[in-house]
Amino acid sequence: MAKESKINWLAIILTLFVIISIMLTVKIYFLISEKPIVEEIEKEYSGAVLDIKTLFLAENIEDSSEMFYDYTIFNYGEGEAKDIVVNCKTWDMDDKLVFSLRERFGNLASKSYQIGEIVGENKINLNEDYTSLCYVESCDNCKILWKEIPELVELYN
Repeated sequence: MAKESKINWLAIILTLFVIISIMLTVKIYFLISEKPIVEEIEKEYSGAVLDIKTLFLAENIEDSSEMFYDYTIFNYGEGEAKDIVVNCKTWDMDDKLVFSLRERFGNLASKSYQIGEIVGENKINLNEDYTSLCYVESCDNCKILWKEIPELVELYN
């Protein structure tokens, strides 16, 4: 019985080692072979290149009738982005749009980022699950990163 347990552990360890090796090889291949889309756009375009990362959607603890989205907006490009409009949407678990908030962000300098916040009326039930997403809807003198990726165009429209 002791020999069987040693063999099982050895097989498990070898299997894990092989799996991790394969995963690392695939990751390295994709890092070397594909250029990130941001770099491709920067080479073709000398203006602003914008993207957003949604940080969270939360209820205002001081006023439960309010909720807010926090996000970080990035400008990867060489130019200043002007008149940026940000849209944040929330869907329920049935993929039904619950609400959408839009805000004029303003301008963002080249090669910079800034944290933003959109405040609106609370339309969520904290006992339910939601999916939230913020994105750049429009801007002047810029390219919007999600509009360059076909899979994201379907999602955001």
